[in-house]
Amino acid sequence: MLQQPSYPTQDELDRDLRNFRPYRGDPLLSGLLQTIGYHPLWIAGCYTLLGLGGVILLTLAAGTTYPHSPRVVELLEDTGELVNLGVMVPIGAFLVLHFYHQFTRAIRTLMEDGVLLFSSGNERREFLIELESRLYRPWFALVSAMLSLAVNVWILLSLKNHWNSLDQGFVAIWFRFLSFINYYMVFMMLLKGVATTRAIRWIFKSDIVLQPIHPDRCAGLQPLGAISGSLNVFLALLTSYITVLVELEGVSLAHPAFLIPVSIFAVLATYLFVAPISAIHHRMKAMRREIQISLNHEFQKSFQQVHQRLSHRQDIDVGNLQRLDALEKLHTIAARMPVWPIDMETVIKFFAVVGVPTLLGLAKTFLLPLFAY
Repeated sequence: MLQQPSYPTQDELDRDLRNFRPYRGDPLLSGLLQTIGYHPLWIAGCYTLLGLGGVILLTLAAGTTYPHSPRVVELLEDTGELVNLGVMVPIGAFLVLHFYHQFTRAIRTLMEDGVLLFSSGNERREFLIELESRLYRPWFALVSAMLSLAVNVWILLSLKNHWNSLDQGFVAIWFRFLSFINYYMVFMMLLKGVATTRAIRWIFKSDIVLQPIHPDRCAGLQPLGAISGSLNVFLALLTSYITVLVELEGVSLAHPAFLIPVSIFAVLATYLFVAPISAIHHRMKAMRREIQISLNHEFQKSFQQVHQRLSHRQDIDVGNLQRLDALEKLHTIAARMPVWPIDMETVIKFFAVVGVPTLLGLAKTFLLPLFAY
């Protein structure tokens, strides 16, 4: 006899999810989070203090903090790096940690709400192990590290007479170490984003239970849409930083240095937004159609019986009338079933990546010249 799916208890979920690590394959975060746990604000704050504080102390020791020499660009003259270290890095660190926390919380919510149901604890644990393995590949860390190293070597070779150029000694080594970690996390998150999108599509090969009147108004699938949104927030941060940097450097928004990375992020954001949501949408739409067809068949049976009795001038069975009334109400509920697993907040996050840079470019190109005279 087949065992029926059942809702897990809180203790069972706590035990199973305790070993679920969506950050698996990332040696940097894996060791950190397993040691101190999920504390995004605290970790981001400490990393910022260590990074920016260390840079300030080292530049003070080297005499490259305050502007005093026309031959060297000092730290306080480098607005782009100050924005990077003081604003973008802490926000980025928080978003990376928040993404992993949100992913775990989303899976927990789907199981608690019965959207993901399993016949046994072993089946649930096997699902989590398979899902975890789909969120990484052994080469993710190596590729991220190599790309980060390549970017930092290229930047270092192009820098001269700068507070963090190679001729400035240990401060340049410290800053490049921080920059290596930052770029490593960026490339790792981009790879993880693609893997996450594919994993979400895989989830829909499981026997998920869509819930027409779930409070999230997304049939219980809003947590998966939120994961897509959190990835787009990270891309929005990168896009914002590039936009701010080219503005500070006086580079045109039509320059390849701006257009190429922003175009890449726009394509990636579209994929991360559309790919998982389209899979969910097709499943939700198919479910609604299946329910509506079943209701139509049942309604048609009772309607034919009523019609037959009317055509023979016989009394109508009250039970059939009540059944028709109930089926009509169910059809109304089915017609209102959502077929998209997203809310407006997720849509706004997507357009923050794709739309904001485009609007800035248009404003600078066409609107600002109108006020220049």
